[in-house]
Amino acid sequence: MPPERDASDRRWGFHTLYWFVAANYMELIAYILMRAFASSGDVYHLNRGLGLSPWIVLLPEHCCSWSGCLFSSRRSCPLCMVYLQGKTV
Repeated sequence: MPPERDASDRRWGFHTLYWFVAANYMELIAYILMRAFASSGDVYHLNRGLGLSPWIVLLPEHCCSWSGCLFSSRRSCPLCMVYLQGKTV
């Protein structure tokens, strides 16, 4: 039987996972925001090859990113806080 993990181990795990996810969201948002309107790069070539406006790429991605952020803040984080307190869901 594995030993019980104390709250400080859980906190470190939660903070590590939280900042990992936050950094990935930041990179995704920055990548699409900057690359959609840049005059070079892969998103530019996709837009140009398909004859799309940069807004066609930017708006759906932006909506998906915000949906992910809202899901994380409203659903995942409260469950993680319950886990950190040592309670079961």
